[in-house]
Amino acid sequence: MLEALATESGALVRLSMVDGDELVFVSRFQGATTGLRYDPDHGGCPHLASSASGHAWLSRLDIDRALSLVFAQGFGGPGEHGPEAPRSGDALRELLRRTTERGYAEVEDSYEIGTSAIASAIQNGRGDVVGVVSIAGPTALLDAERRAKLAQPLLEVAAQLSELDLPAAVTSG
Repeated sequence: MLEALATESGALVRLSMVDGDELVFVSRFQGATTGLRYDPDHGGCPHLASSASGHAWLSRLDIDRALSLVFAQGFGGPGEHGPEAPRSGDALRELLRRTTERGYAEVEDSYEIGTSAIASAIQNGRGDVVGVVSIAGPTALLDAERRAKLAQPLLEVAAQLSELDLPAAVTSG
């Protein structure tokens, strides 16, 4: 499913799983075959406040819990993330509200300048968010129109992964 989504999108598709108070990237498929592409280091944890993956997860949590996770990780210092990254709890609340309203997260020049992404939460049968699937790439190739076209395939893959009824991670909070 993820490889097919990467091929369709021509962008980087990643799967992250909830692990306690973090999301951890566990799988990736590169859909760009030549030229300009987004290819960050594999593994690690996305920055919650500035990433589409973070927004997709946080938007499904109680707002107080979501904000406590972000404040624990931090918003990042000047120049640490893109110019559109939220720098306050109020700015993040608004982005999470839009994510909930839209049904998926979307960022541009937030995680890193010149990059864009969309992401959707994966839930198990009990409604627990167990992971996130995302599509990311250079904004020059993944502009607003392209992201809008990829939203439905992204949501379909997230729904298919949700049907697997994966177990919830043990949380510390």
